[in-house]
Amino acid sequence: MLFVFDVMRDDRTYMNARELGDFCRDNGLKPVPLIDCNRDFAYESWDDLIGVASLMKNGNGKPAEGIVIRATDGRWSTELDKRLSFKIINPNYKP
Repeated sequence: MLFVFDVMRDDRTYMNARELGDFCRDNGLKPVPLIDCNRDFAYESWDDLIGVASLMKNGNGKPAEGIVIRATDGRWSTELDKRLSFKIINPNYKP
């Protein structure tokens, strides 16, 4: 099964979350599952995020690789020198 994570436009910019959802709907595609859309980012620690990641499972019931945290508006991070996006690895995941 294919899930769309990101779409880059011809001008080399990326779609924001709303645009990606519209694009997928209009083209009969499925975006990656959204597990939370928290505008205030209420997680208080890395342990909170690791706890969420450790609960994630693939469609076959096996532990998922992890979760991606990303700003829905495509916000740029000067620290990362790219769009604000990072991955929390599920400690239960085995490749």
